[in-house]
Amino acid sequence: MSKVRRWSRNISGDSLRNAQAATHRRYRVVQCRNGDTRPRVFAGIYRKRTEKAITIGKRNPVAEIELARDHVKDIHRVLTTNELFGV
Repeated sequence: MSKVRRWSRNISGDSLRNAQAATHRRYRVVQCRNGDTRPRVFAGIYRKRTEKAITIGKRNPVAEIELARDHVKDIHRVLTTNELFGV
């Protein structure tokens, strides 16, 4: 159902803050179908969407998770506090 690729990169100081600012708008919650059992949910940074898969990134441990599109039920955007209250 999903494929995990682990990778690492060294970011520090201002580069880290810039990377975090750039990714805060791309957080998603992906809900997947799991047969008759409870659905699985993944939260992460939206990386890309292809015809066959959706890729989200994880921070701890650093990895990318590739989810098959036919297993994905819903994708929800995670709002910041300012977006939630319209500030």
